[in-house]
Amino acid sequence: MNTGVPVSFTNTTSGGYIGVPETYQWFFEGATPATSTDKDPVVVYDNCGTFDVMLIVDRGSQIDTITKADFMQVGPVVNIIAEPGLTACWYQTITLDATTPGAVSYLWTPGGATTPTIDVTYAEYGIGAHDFSVTVNTGSCDATKEVSTYLDACTAIGEKNNGVSVSVFPNPSNGEFTLELNSAKSVIADMSITNSLGMKVYAEKNVSVNGKVVKNLSLSNLSSRIYLLTLQNGDLKITQKIFIK
Repeated sequence: MNTGVPVSFTNTTSGGYIGVPETYQWFFEGATPATSTDKDPVVVYDNCGTFDVMLIVDRGSQIDTITKADFMQVGPVVNIIAEPGLTACWYQTITLDATTPGAVSYLWTPGGATTPTIDVTYAEYGIGAHDFSVTVNTGSCDATKEVSTYLDACTAIGEKNNGVSVSVFPNPSNGEFTLELNSAKSVIADMSITNSLGMKVYAEKNVSVNGKVVKNLSLSNLSSRIYLLTLQNGDLKITQKIFIK
């Protein structure tokens, strides 16, 4: 609801003593007028915020009181949508979207972004919990919404394809990884690791997998960034993102 717009309240109380007139006392936090004895009053909110409303009904010594905390929201209602969710693995990007109808400006904290959306990435924020707030302005009102995100280490990341599974741990690491391969039948595949530009930085042909195979993978000579590990044999293709930090 915007400021300066008349708001009508309707009293729906019932019961009480027969033939005894009711009296009303309304209390409107942040509104004009702040109080009223009308049955169905009309008030105006000139400032943004969240406000309480209270009504006291008196039926000849029978008194009832109802209080609605934070009942009136004056200004924009801000909702933040998180994709793929508020929690994700370190190699995923969490996009926070606070797009609000009628908004003329946005301000995110921390970071100071002025766009409706921001991206939460491992490269910028690291692993763990990260708190954000966005202040949305509609020209006459500001409203602030807070949200907490979490980038998980997601160690021992694994993937299965046609009975073959691949796990990499710890992930991220300083470049020293343990690679666990499992297959119910004998498989020979080529393994490669590429950087974000698609350039191969590691290759190993004819990797034999029959049952459980554990390999040490030393990539400490590579720069800190995300890489893509691929195990491929014909139609079989398994990919894993790994991160060196």
